[in-house]
Amino acid sequence: MIGQATTASATALATAIVIVAIAMLGVTSRAQAADGLQNCKDFTGRASFNMHGVSEWLKGKFTEAELQDYGPGDFSVEQCLCNCAAQPQPHYPYILIFFRTPKGDLVGRPEPRGVEMAITPLAVRHGARYCEVGAEDQCFGTFVDPCEFSDFRYGNELAKYFPYCKPEDSDPH
Repeated sequence: MIGQATTASATALATAIVIVAIAMLGVTSRAQAADGLQNCKDFTGRASFNMHGVSEWLKGKFTEAELQDYGPGDFSVEQCLCNCAAQPQPHYPYILIFFRTPKGDLVGRPEPRGVEMAITPLAVRHGARYCEVGAEDQCFGTFVDPCEFSDFRYGNELAKYFPYCKPEDSDPH
């Protein structure tokens, strides 16, 4: 009985991960300038991904029963391409990937590792509030535009490489 429940939940989790992986097959490396929030899009195209960080988060977030109750439409993937040419507010170049779930969205970034792309979890988003992955009661803040979050977390470091990206009077938080 326990083995059947574990197998069923593993199958449901694997199904959810496969759905996410299929959706992620479209990560593109091109950022389109001046799209602002329109830079956030569903994935299209092809790539190979290491989903370990995402699958571990899913395993810790959902019970066996929940995984059996959810369907493919309950999970989706979105990318957000932040860039210096975004209007009305420029942002430091950064790619964010959102794994949308009924229990919050896992925010990650793609990182090349050998011949595949791995996803590094950065935060969990609930509405416009971004929190620590392992401690969702500890939040970074509220960011309406996803690129405001990446500017907040990584802007100081990125400013060294992109000194002319944001005007002097712009506030990276």
